[in-house]
Amino acid sequence: MNHLPVQYLIGGTEKLSDAAWTLNAKTDAEDETLWLPLVVHLQDTAAVMEYLLWHWLPDDYYDELELTQEKLCKIAIAAALLHDIGKATPMFQRKILAHRETLRYQLEKNGLITEPQKGLFNEKLFHAAAGAEILRAEEINECLAAVVGAHHGKPESHRIVSFREESPMSFGWNNTEERDTLWGNTQRELLTWALNGIGIIHHEDLPKCGMAAQMALTGLVIMADWIASNTAFFPMIREDELPRKYDPKRAEFALQKLNLPAPWKVSDDWKMPYFFMSRFGFSANRMQETVKQIAAEMEKPGIMILEALMGQGKTEAALSAAEIMMNRFHLGGIAFFLPSQATSNAMFTRMTQWAQQQPESSGIAVSLVHGQAEFNESFRQLEEGSVKVGDEEQELWTNDMVPESLIVHSFFRGRKTKLLANLVVGTVDQLLMAALRQKHVMLRHLGLTGKVVIIDECHAYDTYMNTYLDCALKWLGAYHVPVILLSATLPGKRRAELLHAYSGKKPPAEFKNIQEYPLLTWTSDNHHYKLAIPSEGTSRTVLVERCTEEQAIAELGNIIEYGCVGFIVNTVKRAQELWKRLKEIYPKATIPMDHSRYLTPDRLQHEQDILEHVGKHSTLEQRKGVIVIGTQVLEQSLDLDFDLLITDLCPMDLLLQRIGRLHRHSRQRPTKAITPRCLVLGAQGELDAGSLAVYGAYLLLRTRGLLPNKIRLPEDISPLVQKTYDEALWEPESTPEYEDAKNQHQLFQKKQRKRASSYCMLPPSTDGFFDTIVGTMDNMQMFTDLQAQAAVRDGTAAIEVLVVQQDEDGQIKLLSKEHSRERYQLNIQPSIEESRVIATQKLRLPSTFSQNYCIDAVIKELEEQMGEKLFEWLQSPVLQGELFLVLNSEGTAELAGKKLYYDPQFGLAEKEE
Repeated sequence: MNHLPVQYLIGGTEKLSDAAWTLNAKTDAEDETLWLPLVVHLQDTAAVMEYLLWHWLPDDYYDELELTQEKLCKIAIAAALLHDIGKATPMFQRKILAHRETLRYQLEKNGLITEPQKGLFNEKLFHAAAGAEILRAEEINECLAAVVGAHHGKPESHRIVSFREESPMSFGWNNTEERDTLWGNTQRELLTWALNGIGIIHHEDLPKCGMAAQMALTGLVIMADWIASNTAFFPMIREDELPRKYDPKRAEFALQKLNLPAPWKVSDDWKMPYFFMSRFGFSANRMQETVKQIAAEMEKPGIMILEALMGQGKTEAALSAAEIMMNRFHLGGIAFFLPSQATSNAMFTRMTQWAQQQPESSGIAVSLVHGQAEFNESFRQLEEGSVKVGDEEQELWTNDMVPESLIVHSFFRGRKTKLLANLVVGTVDQLLMAALRQKHVMLRHLGLTGKVVIIDECHAYDTYMNTYLDCALKWLGAYHVPVILLSATLPGKRRAELLHAYSGKKPPAEFKNIQEYPLLTWTSDNHHYKLAIPSEGTSRTVLVERCTEEQAIAELGNIIEYGCVGFIVNTVKRAQELWKRLKEIYPKATIPMDHSRYLTPDRLQHEQDILEHVGKHSTLEQRKGVIVIGTQVLEQSLDLDFDLLITDLCPMDLLLQRIGRLHRHSRQRPTKAITPRCLVLGAQGELDAGSLAVYGAYLLLRTRGLLPNKIRLPEDISPLVQKTYDEALWEPESTPEYEDAKNQHQLFQKKQRKRASSYCMLPPSTDGFFDTIVGTMDNMQMFTDLQAQAAVRDGTAAIEVLVVQQDEDGQIKLLSKEHSRERYQLNIQPSIEESRVIATQKLRLPSTFSQNYCIDAVIKELEEQMGEKLFEWLQSPVLQGELFLVLNSEGTAELAGKKLYYDPQFGLAEKEE
């Protein structure tokens, strides 16, 4: 944005009364000689707000909020100058000055009495809500009042009787009509000072804004308030100092120290013929060219849904489109959300490489956002050389391997500020939590605005998660944030729902019934568009065979003599049992396994081994005699290429994802694997109990009924998926089993929607009738991080534990293969580096331990087992708050009546008695 000078930094505070100057904003709990006048804190916050507006936000940010630049600046700075006006009340001042006699004396000397004149103060009235009530009493518009009322992270709740009517004495008034007391006059003085400072003489001239703008502005005020409240930047002053004028150098010095990165401004290289090649090292295919063209032609930001075959370069298409839209719509960043930590880690590497190809990439702030981000080596290397806020000198790059173009800024390392970086990669729950009624959710909204948002594998979410995704898309649509959704296989009904959620307008019926593939659908200027993209290359036919496990095991023996086989099953327990069985039958075979119950270092090593044996660049010799066993993690995270695929029956879209790992790349194949074949287990007879627990009977029965003997890729992908999910296109012969499954499925979906709505935010107003954020987060929950992830994943966020073993000598032994020789003393706090190594020994317990009926008991049992034993360890900043599962010298641990053990090759498992 172009910097416009504002009056409030030039002068005005010296005209305020002694009473206004003696109001207190903060005191120091440790040093009773320090305080911060309210006027100084309001000026500090306004200075930070100005900095955010001119230095940190993208140039055209005001467009996203449907405001002009001037209106955005006036509302934002007014909100900063008035955010704590609720502290100018006797109730707040009495509380904060309870033990500060000198400061209270100064206040009362100027006539501001802090004791109630009659009755009692309303202890339920917090200063944020008090500030909103003061503004409403002075007939300030609802936009500013709502933002001030929400600046502590939660909008006000609806009240039949307002606080000012219920307890006028809490504000220092006689009643709502008689506010001409010294307290009321001081509040009015501050209000007039703030509005005059931004050039507003008459209250009705203050700009108004809608519900979405209120939410984003609240995020900005929270961010400015947090920075202005940090004494490393804005120190308190001595009690015997009573300033009468604000010194602008105070803010200037603080903001130089803060040094937030500027918005990321990408070049217009997209207009050049070499653009795609320069970013990715290869020429764009037809699908990628189409996506680029549409991104270059969109009149206004909208949603784009790309459905294309696995391995066709959807990620590169999305990144090229994102770069074009960042340049065309003057956006300042990009956020990429994926289903799992593994996919997020892989994408983080790709995204940072892509960012480094930008000609203007200096000082891009990056953030990896998931539970184990700090243990990602690429992210840690960036952290170790990044800007550290609060130090006298910034610590610049110390590692020659770290590019100076990328930084990890300290302010964006906070639990609630990670999405504020320029380049964000994270798990999808980080996006879904933008629709969760959770304190400070406005910071998530602020982190998503001004960016392009990309969501991968958007077909992979159930009804519960889709409720949050749809709500998040409604907010992103209200902000005019460009969104790119990627999917290999998307049901038509779901496609239409996504378009509707973002645009607020139902697409024509044909958008639900399209079966062309690959397919691009998008919105621009409130219109819906679609385009079938002609496939490149030749189609291929995969033979599909229904068989038993015994038949499949016998068949894989014919392949592994010269090739490799992928065996994907639906549960970890089944994968482990299968690994044992195949080890006995084929003792000479190489049988790597991948699932979710490995310690982080072991899982990374397993995935690296799998890639070496069956990845894109594997050789004939490396592939020979290999059987890869895995769960759903093999569907999405790794670029694998099997000669033969064996899989448990699963819903059609996921089955097609798995088939995408079969003959994925052009290479020489064993004679018996020239034709791609997929053997499907559980496609006849009774459905497997484990598969039923994961997917339910309804989709499994429909998939089984539709499963053909041959699948042509890509031609059959869309028709098969549409028929599986749309009863109007295909309905099997009615049987009691199917009808019961159908009823159970519909009931389950209904329950999921109901459960999700319990915590889901209200969507933004689209008709202007109820255009305030007041009440949008009533019944807000105080979630921990684990609880928040569970809330957007239908309670399925597993308990994560650090697994270690105590040997006979009482020392602690690490269990991952990489660190198996390391030993630690229990009574000595590990160093930071040692703690980081220990913290990598993490895995997720089976979901049976995190069900609603037992999760609290399991956590309590873990804490009791840890007891005093790990007291010193838990003092380490890296290990604070972690849960440990400590195995005994025999390598086992009892938890919730089950005996568990860990093996680097096998993972965590239950020991059979």
